[in-house]
Amino acid sequence: MTVNKDLEALLHYCLKEMKEAGYEYAIIGQAGPIEFYEKACQARVIPIKSSF
Repeated sequence: MTVNKDLEALLHYCLKEMKEAGYEYAIIGQAGPIEFYEKACQARVIPIKSSF
């Protein structure tokens, strides 16, 4: 397995465990690279408004 495939497997395992624990969704704070999550689990970016 490549590093990305290992990380993808870990991500899917964690998401599965969260789903089984009753979570409806997950928010990944300060995620990067975003493209990895978009490809691995169809994640979507939630735009935030800066208060600065």
